[in-house]
Amino acid sequence: MRTRAPPQQGCFKLNTNRSWMNLGNAGGGGVIRCDKGIWQEGFALNFNAITSTSGELIAIREGLLMAWKRNITHLDLICGCSDQNAEKPK
Repeated sequence: MRTRAPPQQGCFKLNTNRSWMNLGNAGGGGVIRCDKGIWQEGFALNFNAITSTSGELIAIREGLLMAWKRNITHLDLICGCSDQNAEKPK
C-alpha cells in the first residue's frame, strides 16, 4: 500500500493523475491537501489528449488553476506519470 506524506508546514500538495486510452478517450483528476494531509479540493474531468503525456499536462494545468483560484502560493506537485504507461517511440 502506498502512503502519501503531507507537504511541509504552511504548504499544500497537489496530486494529479491521468488515464489515456486513445485520442478522445482520456481523463484526469487531482486533489489538493493541506500540510496536515487533509483534503481541501479536488477535480475529475474528461478531455481529448493526443498522448498520455499531454493528458498528464492537462491534469496538472487544471490542478494549478484550481490552486491559483484559492490563492495557494506554496504548492508541492506530485504527478502520476509512469514510464511504463508512456507512449513508446515508433
